[in-house]
Order: sequence, then C-alpha cells, then structure tokens
Amino acid sequence: MRFCNRVAVGYLAIAATVMSCSKDGSRSTTAHPAEENRSTVLPESAAQLLAHPCSRSGPPRFEKTWRPTGADVQALESGLDRISLLRSTALISGERIQNPRRYYRQYVGIVVGERKLIYLNAFCEKPEDVVVMQGGDWRQRPIDVCDGGDCFWSALYDPISGGFSDLQVNGIA
Repeated sequence: MRFCNRVAVGYLAIAATVMSCSKDGSRSTTAHPAEENRSTVLPESAAQLLAHPCSRSGPPRFEKTWRPTGADVQALESGLDRISLLRSTALISGERIQNPRRYYRQYVGIVVGERKLIYLNAFCEKPEDVVVMQGGDWRQRPIDVCDGGDCFWSALYDPISGGFSDLQVNGIA
C-alpha cells in the first residue's frame, strides 16, 4: 500500500509541475496560477472602446495608451485583494467588491497627464457566456454590459505607487 501512495504522490507532483508551466515550457511565476486564465492585457486599441462604458463613467480622460508589461500585471495582481477596501464612486455609491480574484479581468494601459495607469475592467460571468452576448474574444475586445450591479466593475491601478483607486460598480436596472 505504501508503494501505491508514493506512486500517487509522484503523479501529483508531476501533474503540479506540468500545470505550472506555460505553453512555451517556461515555469510560471504568477502568484496565483489557478487564476491565470481570469485576466488579460487588452490591445492598446481597446482603450477607446472602454472610454465610455454603458453603466459607469469609465476611466478618466486619457491622452494616450501604453502596454503594461508582465511585471506590471504581476505587481497589480499581487495586490488585487486591496480592491476590496475601496468603496464605489459610481452608480452604486459605497459598494465594495469582495474577493476581486474571482472576477475575470481585462487590463489596458492609459496615460492621464504624465501618469501611466492601468484601467481594470472586471466581470463575474464566464467569458464564454459574455462573449456570446457581445461577440468576439474577451482577451482582445472589451466587455461592456449595461447594469448588472457588482457583477461588473472597474478600478484604476497606479504601477508607481502600487495603489488602487476609483472603484466603479455598474448600476442595477
């Protein structure tokens, strides 16, 4: 019986190693590998599509866009839980997001004044379900849904300070 337990533990170790590798064979450095598929950096061209979302005021006026690096995203995601400390400033004022890691997240880099910020667009639906409603690939095209309450929200991240701000939660119809 001990032999079987060792074999099972060995298989689990192999499976964990395989699952922690990226498609190119390098080891993943993401702090939460099970959540890797819940976020994406959108193309810079997507920023204009997010400028005026249906149920929120959206990001502040920005002059240009930039592409966040892997290190920027890793830093953002390492502090993601701090979003739950913010209160919404949008339609549902005072609302909080509990466990922001459970949401799917789209990131786009914007420049406001001289500051590079990352705008987070988040939704709780499975991307496939939202994509059916809106068409396209959620990793390439912003998801914008009217209403939906705390299932749809956004925030800003400042890579220099490491701080989050401007939580906005969608309204409810």
